[in-house]
Amino acid sequence: MTEMFRFKSLKQTTEARQKEILIKPGRTEESRRRYEELLEQSKSIVITPKDVVNYLIYVGLDYKGQIQMAFETKGWGGSSEVSVNPLGLVGLNTELSIGGSVKRAKQRVIIVSKGPSSINFKKNHKIPMPIVVNSLVGKYWEGKTQIGIDVSVGFEAAAGVTPKRGNAQAAAETSSSIDEDFGKKDNSPGLTGFEAVGVSASANAGLKAEAGYTYDHFYAEDVYPLYFEDQKEVKKKLEKILSEGSIRGMFKYDACSFINDHVRFFGNKKLNLHDKILWHTTTKGYKDIIKRLNNCSPNAPENIKSESEIYKDKLNHFSTKGDATTYLRLSSHKAEGQAGVYAKAEATAAAGGLASLGVNAELFAGVSGSYKKAYSRFQSKTVTESYKRGEKIRPQTVFTTYDTTIMYSSFYLGLDADIDVSGNISRYGRSLKDDTEFGESLEEAMEKAKWRPDSLNQISYRTAIAYWRKPDPLSESHRPVKPGIIKKRKARSCQGTGVAFGQSFVVGNLKKLITNYYSWSTGKFNKNIKNDPYIKIIAHALNIPFKDIRYIIRFLRNKDVLSNIAYYLPLDVGILIEATHKPVNLPRLMVNQKIDKKTGKEFVQLTPDFSKTLFKEKLKPESIRLRYRRRDVHDKDSSLFTIGFKVQGTGAKIRLEKVQRAGADGIFDVTTVFVNNELKRLHDGQNPAAAYEKAVPPAALFCQ
Repeated sequence: MTEMFRFKSLKQTTEARQKEILIKPGRTEESRRRYEELLEQSKSIVITPKDVVNYLIYVGLDYKGQIQMAFETKGWGGSSEVSVNPLGLVGLNTELSIGGSVKRAKQRVIIVSKGPSSINFKKNHKIPMPIVVNSLVGKYWEGKTQIGIDVSVGFEAAAGVTPKRGNAQAAAETSSSIDEDFGKKDNSPGLTGFEAVGVSASANAGLKAEAGYTYDHFYAEDVYPLYFEDQKEVKKKLEKILSEGSIRGMFKYDACSFINDHVRFFGNKKLNLHDKILWHTTTKGYKDIIKRLNNCSPNAPENIKSESEIYKDKLNHFSTKGDATTYLRLSSHKAEGQAGVYAKAEATAAAGGLASLGVNAELFAGVSGSYKKAYSRFQSKTVTESYKRGEKIRPQTVFTTYDTTIMYSSFYLGLDADIDVSGNISRYGRSLKDDTEFGESLEEAMEKAKWRPDSLNQISYRTAIAYWRKPDPLSESHRPVKPGIIKKRKARSCQGTGVAFGQSFVVGNLKKLITNYYSWSTGKFNKNIKNDPYIKIIAHALNIPFKDIRYIIRFLRNKDVLSNIAYYLPLDVGILIEATHKPVNLPRLMVNQKIDKKTGKEFVQLTPDFSKTLFKEKLKPESIRLRYRRRDVHDKDSSLFTIGFKVQGTGAKIRLEKVQRAGADGIFDVTTVFVNNELKRLHDGQNPAAAYEKAVPPAALFCQ
């Protein structure tokens, strides 16, 4: 299993288990032996594909609308930066800088979702396999520009041989009891005499400002969705998909295994297979595999020949391009900047190669912030059971489309102070800072010395959700369309179509609202809550008119909502509150259809502005949800090499980078309160699943 897919939460859990069994080595031989045994055991603690699957679908697949994703990104990037300091020669630093970067990568996305179990056209049609697994592999790219200005004054001074130069010879190893007190070896030199004494100091203060803009984009299609009836089968299949990187990778691995198991019918030469690890991508190309399958011996049993044809059909399916039925499109714009005043001071001293001491202090006072607007569209499909339509018996394709706009904002105003003290003893080749009680105490003290005020972070979003039936194929239309020409047609939206509005709120503020107006003895809210500015903020964020403010009060009064906000959730975390609305009348939606010139395959997708149609409809609130977003991203982007120069603030730099990221994203519904009376009766009765089947599902948030 690769390190890339060790999500932070899983990794932290594993490290905690390792820490429990680790002890510091004592001075006896027995304690050292025991320590080495425990250390070896700790290295054997690994995260299996099964652990990752359980982590991925923690949201669940019980109700319509539950959805989660995992992704991995691998690629390359480059950046450049140029800076000039026109007044550097007169001692005043006026550094101006401009830079940019571009990253391009291959991104794999796995999406698991629970669709409707039935759909109503003229009559109700059952969907036998409502759980869908989509594997999407496409190109991700990111572009960034940044400019900055730094105006400062300061000084640098040094006496003797500075600490940076004071260690030039290898220290002699010693065998002493002090070795066990001062952790790691340090092959630093030990000098003697006056030249071994060095003192340096620097200080500067100034004004700086920075601004940046980032745009990223991802698009991919899934030509082979997988459908399931229950969660158990999904988990089994997901382990294989994650091990091979995609559904296509899984088919390739299965075909290779099939050839190796019956190698005597395929040229008596086995294909090299890897040990299963997550997101593996080095299995043979599908063309090579198909070539081996085509060379199946004429003497092979019929079952071997037929199975060989099945594998060829699966692999050839991926060679047909242009299927735009199931796809994911992500893009975002991000602006960020900071401005303020700062001061830095540094002093370092070393004496006789025996000891060194350093003090660094930094202070920044100012404002910083960022704003990001992200767009996503995810479209998938399921199929109903076969039914008779006219003279034909055929299933009906049902599409689900999520169109989401997310706004992230972060604002920070205040003071940021950082102080660090470092010291070491080098004559004995040991460092005080590493692996010693003194070093640990020093690190803890420095951590406590840091003070950074909390910043304001918020997410708000709105989503248009449509369940719709595909119009009749163009080939059956009374007016056939020439291949390559887009034809706009109307499609019927189905039950569950609607919109969702959501925003993050700090739990402490919600608790304060409840404390001010709720009576625990009577179980009622004071009527004055309607006029509280914060309740109006919630109503505005959820697009609930003032006349329906009672719906928010009903939501806050729910015992699960009350208990979570008042007792269980930390006060400083953000929790999502989301409201879904259904249109009073289900609208007709515009669909783009065309037939590909080369393949003859049909394109079907809603028009880019379909969400505007839904948001313009007359809407009625249906449910309010308390939700928690669990987004875990592991970023291992690294610099491969950098070339450039910089002299007194003037210079240029070029860097080549490696892009490696992985993560998961999903939203857990803590509590759902239906404000629609019909759905409320269903939810509070014996069959709550029926309420979710009829209701507008929660929003799906995808963002890299």
